Amino acid sequence: MTEVRQLHEVERGVEKAWRNFAGNEANGGGAVPEITATERIDKIGNMSALAIMEASETTATDIERAAQAAVDIAADIMAEARQLATELERIPLILAHIRRV
Repeated sequence: MTEVRQLHEVERGVEKAWRNFAGNEANGGGAVPEITATERIDKIGNMSALAIMEASETTATDIERAAQAAVDIAADIMAEARQLATELERIPLILAHIRRV
């Protein structure tokens, strides 16, 4: 009988732990609410969705900054290319001047 009683105590302990996990103790010790698992899953889903949204916003901001940096670098390269083209256009004039001297 001692083993049966200990097993029964273990079963009660497991049931009590399950009720505590399911939120029964917080609800005044009544029956386990049927929607507890759904509410918890919804909370986890909502938290996950928020985390994904925040990560997406951060990623979008990082992409925008990287794209702007690429545009700025491209503008600098274009300005340098224009300057080089202008200097290269002057080379024939410089060579003609040198040949005359």
